[in-house]
Amino acid sequence: MNLENFQVSFTSLKANKMRTLLTTLGIIIGVMSIILLVSIVAGTQDYVESEIKSIGTNTFMIAPGNNEEMHGPPGTFAINKLKMSMIGLLETRSTYGAKAIPVYINMGALVKYRNKSTNTTMLAGTTEKFPEVRNWYVATGRFFRREDVDSARKVCVVGQTIVNNFFHGANPIGRTRTTWWRYP
Repeated sequence: MNLENFQVSFTSLKANKMRTLLTTLGIIIGVMSIILLVSIVAGTQDYVESEIKSIGTNTFMIAPGNNEEMHGPPGTFAINKLKMSMIGLLETRSTYGAKAIPVYINMGALVKYRNKSTNTTMLAGTTEKFPEVRNWYVATGRFFRREDVDSARKVCVVGQTIVNNFFHGANPIGRTRTTWWRYP
């Protein structure tokens, strides 16, 4: 019985070649569309997860002040300043082994080196614990050390965009300039 059904089906497919071609083409396009859609969704999910991991999946941020009372340029807080001594309190009083870092963020700062200047997306001041807490590490050179922070040394960590724009891809380590940044 099965062999007879197979022969009838095959004969029907041979007799209607155009219908068979269009049906096969429809099935192929449908399957390819589903595979493409699943790939796009999986890629987007991986991208979103990696972005969240770069922020820190176990990160809790505290910002000083009251949003209703804040005035001034973006990225500045005019009231209820947090103090460095509070950072130590957060770490010592945490029952979860929390690590705390202060971060001062300035959005849209003007960065200058010699005769070139550009507005940055973000300029951040922080301490030597930043790479450990945020899982961000430098590709070349080193991050700040405790001594750099304690002595307020004029050191900075720059991203690849700054390296490309100011140093034409050359290694910027050891290069100095009296004014690296200022407010616009």
